[in-house]
Amino acid sequence: REALFGVKLLRDGTITLASDVAFTAKLLTFGVSPTSSTGFVTFYRATTAAMCLAMEISPRPLCLEATAAPECEDLIWSNVPRSKTESEFRQLTTTIGVISLLFLWTAAIQLCFTLSSLSTLKRLGWKTVDRLQPGSYGYEMLTTIVPVVLLSGLLVLLPFILQYISIRYEHVKLYSQVQDCVLKRYFAFQLVNVYLLITTGTLLNAFKEILHKPSVLLSLLSDSLPTVAVYFTTLLVLKAFVALPFELSRAFPLLESTFAKLCGCAPRTARYWREGVFAPLELRYGWIYPSLMLVMVICFVYAPIAPIVCPFGLVYFVGAAAVYRHQALYVYTPRAEAGGALWFGVVRHTLFGLACGNATLVSMLVFKFSFLAATVTAPLVAVPIVGSVFFDQVYGRKCSQITLARVIEMD
Repeated sequence: REALFGVKLLRDGTITLASDVAFTAKLLTFGVSPTSSTGFVTFYRATTAAMCLAMEISPRPLCLEATAAPECEDLIWSNVPRSKTESEFRQLTTTIGVISLLFLWTAAIQLCFTLSSLSTLKRLGWKTVDRLQPGSYGYEMLTTIVPVVLLSGLLVLLPFILQYISIRYEHVKLYSQVQDCVLKRYFAFQLVNVYLLITTGTLLNAFKEILHKPSVLLSLLSDSLPTVAVYFTTLLVLKAFVALPFELSRAFPLLESTFAKLCGCAPRTARYWREGVFAPLELRYGWIYPSLMLVMVICFVYAPIAPIVCPFGLVYFVGAAAVYRHQALYVYTPRAEAGGALWFGVVRHTLFGLACGNATLVSMLVFKFSFLAATVTAPLVAVPIVGSVFFDQVYGRKCSQITLARVIEMD
């Protein structure tokens, strides 16, 4: 009888495990939400709505949650019927995939530098590459500008992929949340890209030397930090004098509208001007903020190590302020008002970048065996993190929803 009970228990456990695996697989592929888990409630008084947002609606955990309703234009209506469990589970798997890809980003960086190397171009059939002499204009272009352009082009493709995944696979219901997801993941790629560029080239070039004498690693890393500043200076120059004018020119929308008109898709009704190719351009915060924060992180890292980078960062920010002010006033049309939902994320990521810059300075002092200076500057790593937590706790909560005192005045 005990053996039969054990077999029955094993059978039931196997069936339960198989059903859970099947349910998880269905969540990740087709989805299992025949009905929507999202509803909208209209209140006649703002005070009642604010009280509902501040209190627990149900005693059961993870049963019923109340949030302030977004604007209609901020909703992605095709994703509204999706369940919250399905969306969160898919966001978790996507985050795991992004983290895995971050660990493999070294291969992408190495590929960009390999494709622009003289030996690779010669192997691909470019026979005149042997004529390039070190110090010549063509040689400098090939070894400094081309890798930056290739890697920047690869980074430009990431926001398209990340936004498509957030809307089509994760089924995020708000466009502002889509931009927030793109901002977080794109900034992670930008940050990892900075530190991989600092360390990868040194480790690969001196791999045999490190194997024979591991103690050389610290001195190699400390020497590589100032030398990589040349790459980041070139990157800032390209951003300031190529990327910003390209943003101002709006070449891609011009090509799209011209091609649509040539194909006979000229705007005939008001609907043509609202949708598709002729729709008003929108400011994608999740795409632009990480590019600005990348320049800030580069300046944070190299301000105490190679200060020559900072003037180029200043030139970029002066140009970016003029370009994006013009675009925001005269070109872009806001899709919806999210109440500054992304601002605290931008502050949080910027302060984290400052902490990374301070940690880089401390690490370099340790590599140079300046332990007293490293000990004195070590607390600077924690200051931005403490400030970020303070801002979130003190200001983030108060700004996330309207206060009861304000709604009483409104009523």
